Amino acid sequence: MLRSIFFAAALALPLHCSFAQTTPDNPAAAKFENEITATVCREMEKEDQKTPFAQLDKAAAQTVFQQVVTRAFEPRQKEAEKLYKSNSIDYSQVMRSVGQRVAGRLAGECPVAVKLFMRMANQPANASMTDTKITEAEKPLLTKIASETCTELTKSNSQKPLAQIPKAERQALMQQAMQQTMKAHATEITNQYGSEIFFDADRLRGFGMKVGLLMASECLQEISAVGAE
Repeated sequence: MLRSIFFAAALALPLHCSFAQTTPDNPAAAKFENEITATVCREMEKEDQKTPFAQLDKAAAQTVFQQVVTRAFEPRQKEAEKLYKSNSIDYSQVMRSVGQRVAGRLAGECPVAVKLFMRMANQPANASMTDTKITEAEKPLLTKIASETCTELTKSNSQKPLAQIPKAERQALMQQAMQQTMKAHATEITNQYGSEIFFDADRLRGFGMKVGLLMASECLQEISAVGAE
């Protein structure tokens, strides 16, 4: 169950660039997730050396991901149950959150994982290889945009649960919320990055990824719902 939940969580990530990197409160759980992240990354590096991820189609990329997750998680299944299982908490939901955190860390810390995630999303392997480091100078603006986009998504979710909406419509709502917020702050974006950012697909993609990073800490539930199968 653990690896299948993690797999589902990770599949959602590259579709909307929500690289959640929150940290669990339990130090033992944080250590476990750090170690799992490192193990999965090492396994991905080995697989990429065997067959470059850029050569994989979507199905093959998903198969590779399932294999590396299995190798990382199966030996530690009982440990995970001790750490996360509780009679008062939905274990499946907890493990989805674990999967989101680990997948988010992989996306932020393991370059080869980004290549695999992009192939899993049927995108070119280098489509998301953009610097996502947020500088202090841009953080206030990005935080404002992330917060307002989250507000729009939360509003949509309250009107009709995102989980009840077809996937294509959920993604359209996400895009609409982001575009609406960016339009409201177009002058500030221009002042921060220059007007050419609006005509540069790579820079816009990087901008969206940074906003997604910040959104994940504010409205992870809605972000996860957007990318869910």
